[in-house]
Amino acid sequence: MEKIIKNIKLNRRDRRKIYLTVLILIIICFRIIYVYYIFNFKFINDKTNLKEVMVIELKSIDDNKIVYEVIYDKRRFLLNIYQKNKEDKEKGKNEDLRVYNYGDIIKINGKIKIPYLLNNPNEFDYKMYLNSKNIVGYINTYTIVNTNKNSANVVIKFIYEFKNILEKRIKDILPDKEANLFKSMIYGDLVNLDKELQDKLSEIGLSHIIAVSGSNISFLLIVISNFFSSKNNKRVFILQIIFIIFFCFFSSFSISIIRASIMSIVSIISKMFNIKIKKFTSIAISIIILLIYNPFCIFNISFLFSYLAVIGIMIYQLEIYSFLDVVLKKALKYKYIEKSKTKKYIYAVLKSVNTILSVYIAVQILVLPLQIYYFSKISLVSILSNVIIYPLLNAICFIGFYILFLSFIPFVSIILLNCEYILLNLVIQIADLISNISLNIVLPKPSLLILLIYYLVLVLFRLRKKAVLIVVKSKVNKLRKAVDLLFICYIIYVFVFYINILYFESYIYFFNVEQGNMAFIRYKRKNILIDYGSTTKNLASNILSNFCKEKGIKKIDLCILTHMHEDHVSGVFNDIKEIRIDRILYSYPKEDIDYFRELKELANNQKISMLETDIFDSYQFDDLEIIVLSPSNNEKIMSKDIQNANSQVILISIDDFNLLFMGDATIETEKSIIEKIKNIKDNDLKSKIESKLQKLQIIQIGHHGSKTSTSKEFLSYINVKYAIISSKKEKFGHPHEETLEKLKQYNILFYITEYNGAIKFLI
Repeated sequence: MEKIIKNIKLNRRDRRKIYLTVLILIIICFRIIYVYYIFNFKFINDKTNLKEVMVIELKSIDDNKIVYEVIYDKRRFLLNIYQKNKEDKEKGKNEDLRVYNYGDIIKINGKIKIPYLLNNPNEFDYKMYLNSKNIVGYINTYTIVNTNKNSANVVIKFIYEFKNILEKRIKDILPDKEANLFKSMIYGDLVNLDKELQDKLSEIGLSHIIAVSGSNISFLLIVISNFFSSKNNKRVFILQIIFIIFFCFFSSFSISIIRASIMSIVSIISKMFNIKIKKFTSIAISIIILLIYNPFCIFNISFLFSYLAVIGIMIYQLEIYSFLDVVLKKALKYKYIEKSKTKKYIYAVLKSVNTILSVYIAVQILVLPLQIYYFSKISLVSILSNVIIYPLLNAICFIGFYILFLSFIPFVSIILLNCEYILLNLVIQIADLISNISLNIVLPKPSLLILLIYYLVLVLFRLRKKAVLIVVKSKVNKLRKAVDLLFICYIIYVFVFYINILYFESYIYFFNVEQGNMAFIRYKRKNILIDYGSTTKNLASNILSNFCKEKGIKKIDLCILTHMHEDHVSGVFNDIKEIRIDRILYSYPKEDIDYFRELKELANNQKISMLETDIFDSYQFDDLEIIVLSPSNNEKIMSKDIQNANSQVILISIDDFNLLFMGDATIETEKSIIEKIKNIKDNDLKSKIESKLQKLQIIQIGHHGSKTSTSKEFLSYINVKYAIISSKKEKFGHPHEETLEKLKQYNILFYITEYNGAIKFLI
C-alpha cells in the first residue's frame, strides 16, 4: 500500500504543471464568459442615433457600399457605408464619401445590427464568423460626418502610413491586377483583388496562396537575417520579434499569421536563452494565447485550417517524403543515379517535386475532411496546380519581402517590382489555363460524427503503428485488429451515408427567406424548387447555394415561379455557377412586368426552357404529379391586387402525400378555384382534384399570411394537417392575427418560418 501511495505522489515540477494547467483553464473560462457577454448581451440592435467611431482600416469596396472596421465603445464593428441614392443626391443630405485612414474619428447616423441565424440547413453563421474575428456586429449608415480629429496610436499610425505609401509605390509600377495579387499574397490585402481571379484560384485549389500563412513569416525572418547579419545574435533576434509584430499590423492580425508569429517568437526566445522547446509545445502556447485573447477564434476556418496544416506537416511530411523517395529511387534504379548525369538531374528535379508533394499530402490528410465539410468539393487539379505554382509562390514571397525593405530605393525597387510583375503575371496565366481544365468532385456535407470518427481513426492508427503505452505483445495485436475493424466499419458507414444522401433521401423543405417564399422538394433524385425569392438581397440564392452544397445537388430539374414579384423570383437572377436550372414553370403575367422580361432574357442566355401553364395543366415526374389550379390564361381574376390574385396555385402529389402552394393568391383567387373545380366537365379529373384537396398534408398559406388571403370558405373546402407561413413580421406585418385565428379554428397546426426556421417534412 505504501508503494502505491509513493507512486501517486508527484514531484514539484509535475505539481507546477498541474497548477499552471488549472490556472490557464480558469483564465480561459473567465474569458469565455466575458467575451460571450460582450458578443451577445452588451450590444443589442438599437435605433438610429449619432455615434462617434474610430476607423481601423478599409475592408471592402463595391458598387453598393464601402466597409470599414471601426471601434465603437471600445469594441470592434464593421461599418457599412451605403452609397447615396438619387433622392439623397438631389437633396444634398450626405457629404461625398472619401477614404478614411487609421485613427480618423467620424460621426455616423446608423443602427447597430447583431446578425442572427435564420435556422436554414447548412447556413453560414455570419455572427460567429464576425465574433471569431473579434468583431461584435456591424453598423449600417448613410450619413457620415467627418470630425477632422484623429486619435491614432503614433506607432500604429506610422505602420499604416508606411503601408499606404508602399501601396501607392506598388500601384505606380505594377498594373492593377498584379499589384492587388501582390498585396494579397504578401500580406493578405484582398480589398481590391479581382473577384474573377479569386474564383479561379479557388476552383483549382489555390485559394491558400492569397491567404497569408506561416510561410510568409518564414520568408520575413530569412530576409531580416540577410539584412541584419551580426555577430551578436540577440540583436538579430530582437529585430526579428519587432518586425514580426510590425508584420502582424500589415496583415491585419490574420489568425494564421498570429499563430505563426507566436510560434516564431517562442522559437526565437528559446534560441536567445538556450531553452529547448518542442514544436508541439509552441503550438500549445500559441493556442492558449489565442484562446485567452478571443475564445471564439476556434470557430474561425483559418484557425482550424492553419493548425491542422501545421500539425499534418509535423506528423506526416517526413514519412511521406521518405516513402516517395524510396519509390523514386527504385524507379530510377538507385545504383545508376550517380553514374548517369541524366538520371542525376531527373532525380534532383523529382526530389524537389517530392518535397512539394509530401507537404501537400501531409496537409491534406488533416485538412481535406474539413474542406469537404465547409466547401463540399474536392479539386482534382489542385495537386497539379500546387506543384506548378508553389515554386513561383516561394519566389514571389522571397522577392516581395525584399521589396518591403527596399521599396524607397528607386532603381532597386523598380527592378524588383518588374521581376515580381513577371512572376505574378505568370501565376495569373497559369491560373487561367488550369481553370479551363479544372475538375471538381462535389460531395454532400459529412456529418460531425464522420469527422470525429475520422480524426479518432487517425489517432488510433498512430497508436497502432507505434504501440504507444502498450507493453504486452498480445495487447499490441489486439489493438491493431480493433483499429483495422474500426477503419473497415468507418468506410462502410461513410459509403452508406453518401449513397443515402445522393440516391435515396426524399424530403421537402420550406426555407426561412425572411419576407419571401422558397420551398424545395427532393424525390427520386428529382429536384423541384417552388418560388425562389426574398426582399433581402441575395438571401434566397445564398440559402439555396448552401443547401445544395450540403446535399451534393448540382441541378434543379424544375423551378416553379408562382408570380413575378421580387420576394418570389429575385433569387433566379443571382448567378450560382454550381447549380443549373433546367426548366422554369410560370403562368403568363397579366401585367407588363420588368421581372418577366428579365427572366426571358436570362432563360435565353442560360438555355433554360420556360413552360407557360394554364389552369388544370398536369406535369408528371415518376410518382410525382403537378396540377395547376390557377390561373386561367383566358380569364383574369379581378381583385384590388391583380398580380397577386393571378399568381399560380400549385397542387403537388407524391403518392398519397399532397401539398398545396398558394403563392400570393387572394380570397378572390380562392373563390375562383372552388368555382372552377366545381365546373370541371371531366368527372375523373374533378374527383381526383377534390380527393387530393381533402387529403392535404401541407398548405403553404397564401400571401405570407395576409388577411387578404385564406378565407374560411376555402379552409372549409379543403382538409389539411399542416400550414406553412413564410414571412417576416417586421416587413409588412405578416402573418395577420386574423389568419392565425382561422387556422386555429380549423385545427390546422401552423409553422411560421420567422420563428421556426426552415421546416422539413420527410416524404
